[in-house]
Amino acid sequence: FRTDLFDRSTARSLVERFVRTLEAVVADPGVRLSHVPVLSGTERHRLLGEGTGAALETLDATLPELFAAQVLRTPDAPALVQGGTTVSYAELDARAGRLARVLRQQGVRPGTPVVMLMERSPAHVVATLAISRAGGAYVPLHDTYPLDRMRHVVADTAATLVLADRAEAARAGELGARVMVVDEFGAPPGSGQADGVPDVGLRPQDLAYVMYTSGSTGVPKG
Repeated sequence: FRTDLFDRSTARSLVERFVRTLEAVVADPGVRLSHVPVLSGTERHRLLGEGTGAALETLDATLPELFAAQVLRTPDAPALVQGGTTVSYAELDARAGRLARVLRQQGVRPGTPVVMLMERSPAHVVATLAISRAGGAYVPLHDTYPLDRMRHVVADTAATLVLADRAEAARAGELGARVMVVDEFGAPPGSGQADGVPDVGLRPQDLAYVMYTSGSTGVPKG
């Protein structure tokens, strides 16, 4: 038994919390554990009253709106740089707009999950923005995931569309959903469409993306 693990004040606090928990359970055996007052009043005030920091205002805007404002501010500034490739904000906006329009034609609406199986590249960023502009929620997958895990994510989100680059196209075809393959610049098939995307009525509270737990202790959860 180690006596140097905690200092005196920490050990006393742990004992006091344990005794407080026991007293609460003995006084009311039916009490919910979430209602047991483990912390003292002073500790709760310190955590909830003093530890919250300054209040910050949140922007009542969506990701596409915030990105569009940045495009207006700095259209020619570099937005993406990879190796010798540089993409400006205006060019990124145009690429995302073309893909978003195709996604809308494929039935993507606010809340529609769209799975992404793509290597990290400019096309990955284009796809993320395009899904948001179309109103959908992106669901990222990684090429190191087992096939069963990928299929579970597709089935669990009820996604009917997978965006993939050429490197991942074959594996994407095994996921049980339609596959749209984009090129290394994020261009969709038949990319001659106009850049404009109809207003989809997106709201800040709409679903933006779904991330899954590792599933190391069970089935992955979104």
